[in-house]
Amino acid sequence: MFSPITKVIITEKFESEVTFSDIIKRVPNIEVFKTENNCLKVNGETWIKDLIKFKKGKNFRELCIYLDIIEFDIEILKEFILTKCVHNVLISIFYDTSLSKVGIKNFIDKIGNGFFEEECQSFRRKPHISIYGRNFTLDIEQPKRANRKRKIDSQ
Repeated sequence: MFSPITKVIITEKFESEVTFSDIIKRVPNIEVFKTENNCLKVNGETWIKDLIKFKKGKNFRELCIYLDIIEFDIEILKEFILTKCVHNVLISIFYDTSLSKVGIKNFIDKIGNGFFEEECQSFRRKPHISIYGRNFTLDIEQPKRANRKRKIDSQ
């Protein structure tokens, strides 16, 4: 069902004991991974580490995932974006409805420390994260190098 040449996975109704990690291990060249609901088992503490560990290449384009735990490591998410994703990756994170809305809001406020919050989605040129109705981008533009001019000696 899954192989190293698989590029796109979209799950709608998944009636299996297969986990997110199991799938990611088998599809190292994945570019798009979407879960349409919370039917897939995702370990909230290791999902982003699994992506970094098993994803090969820098061509990941889109992730849509449902989490059953509020917090995850924002720095590891940044690392994943910078090392494994195309420059305009779209990451959508949804939470299980049984989780605390206050806890989710507090965690999302922390994301603003590492990402820039934007009013609307403008992810044409930057990595974009949509989480609980709020939009964030990561500024990955490299600082411009200063133009060096050679001094011409006059004789």
